[in-house]
Amino acid sequence: MPKSLDQDILQVINDPEAKAHLGRLAETFELSARRWELIVYPSLLAFITLASYGFFLVYSLTSDVHDMKEDMHKYLSSMAADMNQMTSTVGHISTNINHMTGNVDVIAGTMATMHPLLDNMTAMKGSFHEVTVAVSRIRNDFGKMTTSAAKPMNFIDSFMP
Repeated sequence: MPKSLDQDILQVINDPEAKAHLGRLAETFELSARRWELIVYPSLLAFITLASYGFFLVYSLTSDVHDMKEDMHKYLSSMAADMNQMTSTVGHISTNINHMTGNVDVIAGTMATMHPLLDNMTAMKGSFHEVTVAVSRIRNDFGKMTTSAAKPMNFIDSFMP
């Protein structure tokens, strides 16, 4: 330290008025420090509490994300297996539809051969109708013949014992 500064310090320490001012400065500083202690220590405690809670939240979030990733992996694996099975099933359905297409083609061919049969059956229906009409006429004729033969037969029956 330079000599003039040391002399100034010694002069201030020996001066009673300067001592009073320094005492008041020290008291004011202590009061101010106490006020700051009332603000800083609770704030520091709140900061530590909030930081701890924030760490807990981040830790819980990462743990939950990890669990969600594991569950998604399990479900996606299961879904992939189900999709493979569904692909196989759709393949079987496609094969069955192709077989059905072949069967429908066979049925269409069979129906094409049935059209002449249907025409023949229609002609047979007409023929049966004609036969029915003819049989009906025969029945009517037999009925008339029975009626016309019944009168003479009654007359002849009256002579017979």
